[in-house]
Amino acid sequence: NMIKNIYLRHLIKFKERYLVSLTIIVLLVPVLINFIFGKPLMMGPDSYYLLQQAKELSLHNFYYFPLALVSWFVPLDFLFIIPLTLALISLFLFFRMAKDVALNNELFFFFILFLILSPGFIYNYSTLSTNSLFVLLLIAGFYLLLRTKGFLNYLSPFVFLAASFFNLILTLLLALLLVSYWYFKPKDRFLTTINFILVVISAVFNLLWLN
Repeated sequence: NMIKNIYLRHLIKFKERYLVSLTIIVLLVPVLINFIFGKPLMMGPDSYYLLQQAKELSLHNFYYFPLALVSWFVPLDFLFIIPLTLALISLFLFFRMAKDVALNNELFFFFILFLILSPGFIYNYSTLSTNSLFVLLLIAGFYLLLRTKGFLNYLSPFVFLAASFFNLILTLLLALLLVSYWYFKPKDRFLTTINFILVVISAVFNLLWLN
């Protein structure tokens, strides 16, 4: 028991280092397997759908412009770097948020550990997926909203607006999370209300114009 406790304390103390390393290994394994068997390095039909949308930019899918910009400069076989980067940035922001709200270290460690090893995480971050970008914007938005000093929290509406352009279900999820945040964080209710209103307006805009 004593030895187990020593190892556990070590893991918890250096959790960021181990979790980031595990993320890189887990997400590079599918890429390596595809490379060995001569398959395309990017997995899943979503990747090719998004790349096709990026090639056919119009007013109705202008939000694919960042992907189009990246694909102009990054070869197809190296686009797996995009979801890997999204995963690492999301983890970094999640680590910072966990410190802000003083989450239990052991609970946080095992939650992230099981999340990284879950099939959903591995699939979504082994492909070009709108889900991975939505999660990043979601975490970034709440990270900024938690910044009570300076002006960073006033940048959260721009991030939440960007997160509301994917699909109606994700936008409804975002709105629900903002309502929950409004309830549990009374001090931030003014800015949270503004974010909620903008997200709802964006959802209506998407339904009436983009679709």
